Amino acid sequence: MMVVGLGKEIAARRDVLLRSTRIRILSFDAEEAGLRGASAYFRAHAAELKRLPCVHLNFDSLYRLGDLQVLTSDINGTVKLSRPVVDQLIACAKDCGFEMRTFGMIFGAGGTDAAESARASIPSTSIIAIPTEIVRDGLVYHTARDTS
Repeated sequence: MMVVGLGKEIAARRDVLLRSTRIRILSFDAEEAGLRGASAYFRAHAAELKRLPCVHLNFDSLYRLGDLQVLTSDINGTVKLSRPVVDQLIACAKDCGFEMRTFGMIFGAGGTDAAESARASIPSTSIIAIPTEIVRDGLVYHTARDTS
């Protein structure tokens, strides 16, 4: 639903936002099965995407504003994400009155679709808003409390 809402907001402002920019809003399938949807997409489109300046901003597990974080690494910490994109997002969030901290994915925490674009040499990161402590109360991801 967030992707649909974002698409509608951007479309409503396309005359202002899209004068010299193109935005692709994607929703990948098979994320839990080894990021297969994102992997297939970036294998098929990497050359095309790299012909112009391109950034992949991925959103994953957006639950609580107080847990807002931007990833510096992905797939259990094995894939480095774009530090310049991370720094731009932190500055943008600050300009909008939000604090966003960084998080390097740790071993056992999994991965996001941004890893696949990063593997294709496209500057990438993920914004998440979920607690990232290994042991935590109020776990929502993949539980009955997972409503987003």
